[in-house]
Amino acid sequence: MRRLAREAESVGTKIALEPLPFAVIASMPQGAELVKLVDHPAAGLCVDFWHIFRAGTTLSEMELKVPVESIFSVELSDAYNHIEGTLFEDTRDNRTLLGEGEQDVVGFIRTLTRMGFSGPWGVEILSREHRAREVNEGLRLAYETAITCFESAGIDQ
Repeated sequence: MRRLAREAESVGTKIALEPLPFAVIASMPQGAELVKLVDHPAAGLCVDFWHIFRAGTTLSEMELKVPVESIFSVELSDAYNHIEGTLFEDTRDNRTLLGEGEQDVVGFIRTLTRMGFSGPWGVEILSREHRAREVNEGLRLAYETAITCFESAGIDQ
């Protein structure tokens, strides 16, 4: 990862690891430890909310163990408490629009904002239902539900 970070830096970019609860680096705290060991400014994390709660990481644990300077980007989604199929099937097919699942998306946004995160936020709704929508409708719904969550968190976007 350090070699990749050096290569990325040499062309003016960065690399971000996205820990997956079904992978070798399965949680954000583990990812943060790896980034700390890599010790290169072009190596960081992509923090995906689905991966946070499916790995069993609490928001307070994330705040304590994941330095904000190591977070390069954030991906938002929502989901129900129960897992359908394998973790991979669940991540690919069962995410919901923000605020339509059972996870604390607003608390996640507040936590990252309190930590000082000011980088890019993305919305990643991977689901059979969302893929079936017309593209413009899917984009509109993803945008509107994201804005509603940011407003509920007290953050102007």
